[in-house]
Amino acid sequence: MKYLLDTNICIYVINEKPEKVLRKFEQYPVSEFGISSITHAELQYGVEKSKNKNINQNALDEFLLPLTILPFHGKSLVTCYGEIRALLESKGKTIGPLDTLIAAHALGLNLTIISNNIKEFSRIPNLKCENWI
Repeated sequence: MKYLLDTNICIYVINEKPEKVLRKFEQYPVSEFGISSITHAELQYGVEKSKNKNINQNALDEFLLPLTILPFHGKSLVTCYGEIRALLESKGKTIGPLDTLIAAHALGLNLTIISNNIKEFSRIPNLKCENWI
């Protein structure tokens, strides 16, 4: 596994829009990708608040089926989160709490995060990130 997909990229792939994100995703073996359990929770929240729960749940389940969902646990990930949050707060450049957790997950596992939210993720030293948009 090389890449951790952020929530927005997962949504683009599920919706097949923008097409260039789907094409890029399809260029790699699915084994190259994982998602954080934090991302999984965000995606499930999207299903729960949607008007078409059954359709969206089926689409999410189909998307997740071949992917590895990585649990957020262990001292190294928790420490990484604490370090990132403290650093960003000390600089007055905080990011959303779930993005901080997802970033810690990627950094702690030495994965490249794929996101359309590079503006926030680029604030984190040593975090590898790519934008497919």
